[in-house]
Amino acid sequence: MIRRDSAEKEVWFRTTPGPQRGKVQVELDLAPSLRAVYAIDLETDVVDQIEFLKDASPVGRLVFTYLQDSAAWESVRLTYRSPGSGSQINDTGLLWLADLISGSLGQ
Repeated sequence: MIRRDSAEKEVWFRTTPGPQRGKVQVELDLAPSLRAVYAIDLETDVVDQIEFLKDASPVGRLVFTYLQDSAAWESVRLTYRSPGSGSQINDTGLLWLADLISGSLGQ
């Protein structure tokens, strides 16, 4: 999905083996000096983390954990907050991550 979305938005990417067996990294060039590196677990087919690099220096990281036990879902409360009046969300696909890092998300 990450590679498909990248191709759709014409974002250059490369896939390389990860540091551990069964892991891969997908690196996206979101902007001239901004990259996102997705760490993906091939066995469970999930994203473990996304690291953001600006001019090759780490500037942020999103780490994901997943509930495997259905009983654990009982304690999860999902909420939805609609955008404020007058705000618009554009369909930028995975490029929203570049907006998040640059601070322009939702503007």
